[in-house]
Amino acid sequence: MSCTAAGCKGDDRFPYECERCGGTFCPDHRLPENHNCPGLRRGNDGGAWFPDRSGAAESSSQGSVWRKLLSVVIVAVLVAGAVGFVAANPGTVPSMDLSFGGDDELDEENVEQLLHEEINDYRANQSVGRLEYDDDLAEIADYHSAQMAEDGDIYHTSPSGETVEDRYERFGYDCRVPEGDGRYRTSGENVAQTWYQEELTNGDYYSTPEELAEGIAQQLINSPEHRENLVDDVWRAQGIGINITEQNGNTAVYVTQNFC
Repeated sequence: MSCTAAGCKGDDRFPYECERCGGTFCPDHRLPENHNCPGLRRGNDGGAWFPDRSGAAESSSQGSVWRKLLSVVIVAVLVAGAVGFVAANPGTVPSMDLSFGGDDELDEENVEQLLHEEINDYRANQSVGRLEYDDDLAEIADYHSAQMAEDGDIYHTSPSGETVEDRYERFGYDCRVPEGDGRYRTSGENVAQTWYQEELTNGDYYSTPEELAEGIAQQLINSPEHRENLVDDVWRAQGIGINITEQNGNTAVYVTQNFC
């Protein structure tokens, strides 16, 4: 069988099947150095792969591969303690028309408060004390979620090099949480991204603000790195920033959770 990769000059080479996009390529075209998956792109952190929603729709064969992928792509980065991010990938089902009125109104501040309660409920179930809601931390979180929404990506360190520590300093937020042995935590962050009224690859579908908040909380809980932050009894407060934006006809939800 001949290799189908563009530019491959070898004949009758046994093909390598890409585990991300399903394409077959000769061994010289293995990931990640020499193969850009059709319909996929890498995040700024260089590790996670996301659907490339800027081009044409994926073929049905690519869609079937996506459905086999895990619904949550987890890349954890350690910054002054434990921080991480998680993304939920949309499936191939077209999104429904959104209704932003009445009982189904999707308000960012409402989802932030719902998520705050979901996190505290989980902490209570784990016998960990309640987190106070800190409006100043929420301002930092809102700023970062807006950054990620504008870039269409999730990260802790922005393309300009701004870190979570830089953001705390930018907003004049002084965090010093003692963790024993004379050490202090100065920041903590979880970031995530998901979709509203769009079927995810694991079959989840969020059609109300309550379902959305519960789904985000579950994504964070399912990730060991995120869960470590959620149940850390060092933290005393959190602030949450939700940014909801339209991306190519779908409703993307960007989430930042900051701790102190």
